[in-house]
Amino acid sequence: MLAIFTVVFVYGLIVLGLPFLYAGYFSKTTPPENFENFEILGSASCLCDLKVATIGDSTAIGQGSEKVLESFSGQYISKYLTQKYSKITYSNFAKSGSLVKDVLQNQISKLEPGKVDLLFVSIGANNVTSPGYLQEDYKREVTELYEKLKPLNAKIIWLSVPDFITSPILLQPLSGFLSRRGESFNKITNKVLTSHNIKLVDVFDFTRKPFQDEPNKYFSKDKYHPSKEGYGTWAEAINSVIVINP
Repeated sequence: MLAIFTVVFVYGLIVLGLPFLYAGYFSKTTPPENFENFEILGSASCLCDLKVATIGDSTAIGQGSEKVLESFSGQYISKYLTQKYSKITYSNFAKSGSLVKDVLQNQISKLEPGKVDLLFVSIGANNVTSPGYLQEDYKREVTELYEKLKPLNAKIIWLSVPDFITSPILLQPLSGFLSRRGESFNKITNKVLTSHNIKLVDVFDFTRKPFQDEPNKYFSKDKYHPSKEGYGTWAEAINSVIVINP
């Protein structure tokens, strides 16, 4: 009996601890430094300006890539918006490790009505991986976050939590558990946003196949966060469902 318990205990430590030890220490990726009011010149002939901001966690700041402009919002701007606008002002207030409550407490205060036309939100992954964090708390916090963003009168592009089952460093049964938990959190987010006529961009399903087929390309060296190419697929996911025009 003791031997069985020991085997289960050791396996649990490996499954739960090794992946995050690997990602956080042995193959660490450093979050890019966020910045405010970075001006990007577009190729449009019209005198069309756009003010863009991003809030959220490590996926919003682009951890796994080398710079903020390689994050999904940075790539979406460069690939799809610079052709339509003559000048884009871009601010990224996201911070690695953030939960929804951290965005509520530390990030939305940096957003001012009239100074944001387009807002990207990517949050929830750390809530999914937080032991003991309840779905009802997530629903309450996501609803509160949206209510506090409403006065901005900005176009909101909100991304789902990605599918954890694609991460090369997460072993079963942890990867399967986090995948199912992430899917349930996405359903909550989608229900909250749909009631306010906002479409949730589904990176959970859209990016699963390429990430599973070519993990060395779409994951960064920590095998947990997306690479520049990975965030590029997130930008494609946004463009597949949302069109932004002057």
